[in-house]
Amino acid sequence: MAYTGGGYQGWQRQAAGKTIQGELEKALFTILRQPITVHASGRTDAGVHALDQVVHFDPPSEIREINWTRALNSLLPPDICVTGYRAVSSEFHARKSAQSKEYSYRFWTEPEYVLPHRRPFVWDTGPLDTQAMSKACQELRGRHDFTSFMNTGTPVDSTVREVYRTELETGSGPEIIFFIRANGFLKQMVRNMAGLLFSVGKGQTAPEQIPELISRRDRKAAPQTAPARGLCLEKVFYPLGRT
Repeated sequence: MAYTGGGYQGWQRQAAGKTIQGELEKALFTILRQPITVHASGRTDAGVHALDQVVHFDPPSEIREINWTRALNSLLPPDICVTGYRAVSSEFHARKSAQSKEYSYRFWTEPEYVLPHRRPFVWDTGPLDTQAMSKACQELRGRHDFTSFMNTGTPVDSTVREVYRTELETGSGPEIIFFIRANGFLKQMVRNMAGLLFSVGKGQTAPEQIPELISRRDRKAAPQTAPARGLCLEKVFYPLGRT
């Protein structure tokens, strides 16, 4: 069984040690009266958002058909919402079967104010040079060793990732949205790239410097990590036939 759902914060969200995974497992325990482990497509930092997180779990084989969307949403807190579900093959795994993911990062460029309903979802940077940032996006595409954009804390077998898409789009009002799709992401990789784009947008880093920055494979060579609140998991992609 698998379903997709969106939460206002990441897989490791909430104060006092609460997580989205924990809230889902607590709701499943209420429904099924037994412990159920939930597996997600990936983890995110506290404060990060998700529109299309994907998880899977294995209900008891004897369980009768349940409307999981209705049942879980009746028990989940208001900042987590299940948007759909479907039965999947036993070979499916929300993380291991994922082919790629797409994230967005939102910058708020109006220097005088931030709309209250947008404040939790944007980085209020003030004016940015979007033309330079678009050039920088082009330099981030392709297959590279992205060590310069990886924060410490999560061991990985390889720091090489392939970035398929990097684009800058105009959002609602003074929002600028950075979209990135890749076959995988290192720890806080997108937030570090957003920090780089901020530096480019402020004229502190030139787009032409990015290839050298990547080749140095040194996190200290890259600009600051952007705040978590501007980041959102937009979509997880799976090969056809794998679900």
